[in-house]
Amino acid sequence: MFGKSASILGVVLVCCLAASGSAFAAQFKAESAPVEYVGDTIAAAPLVFSTSAGTGTCTTTRFAGTNNAANTTAEMPVTFGAGTCTNFGEAGKTIVTNGCSFKFAIGKLISEGTIEVVCPAKQSIEIQKKECTVSIGSQKPVGNVSYKNFGMKANRGFEPVFEIKEGLAYAVTGPKCGTAEGEYANGGITGTGEIFGRNPTTKAAQGTWVE
Repeated sequence: MFGKSASILGVVLVCCLAASGSAFAAQFKAESAPVEYVGDTIAAAPLVFSTSAGTGTCTTTRFAGTNNAANTTAEMPVTFGAGTCTNFGEAGKTIVTNGCSFKFAIGKLISEGTIEVVCPAKQSIEIQKKECTVSIGSQKPVGNVSYKNFGMKANRGFEPVFEIKEGLAYAVTGPKCGTAEGEYANGGITGTGEIFGRNPTTKAAQGTWVE
């Protein structure tokens, strides 16, 4: 599906990339503004971070963000928080975000998205087990993230589908990671979320979608 206007998303969700000429990027839309975004990963497709040290898999991941400016936007800031995770085979862990966020972007098609990790200075997302840490810091966008709309009217929402097989940069430290310490750029993220809109004050449902 082709969009009508320009630009997009970020843990923060951001997006952009207007093409030259008459073709433009898709956008995040809502019934009205301001709009608060809330969501989780779906149970059948948890968020999985893949690295040379192994995987960090979180059965629950919360997404949140707010757009105060307009009901059509090129950027959607979204933070995320991981619940119970299994890190490199060790259950009962979590993934520490340290204030980092995602920026999601959409191209001319809603199947052509990217994700950018944005962190405060000297901070990173940390996937840990005993004597092993994988750190994912700020970096340029990587793909692929696609979007699927669902629902109707106030109950409309969308699914960001993470299909990043490689290209995510990270650092490995610790003697028990099962791989050499150092910097890598072969990481991935897979999983599917569900994001809904609501009024920031009343918390009433407020339809949101991508096109």
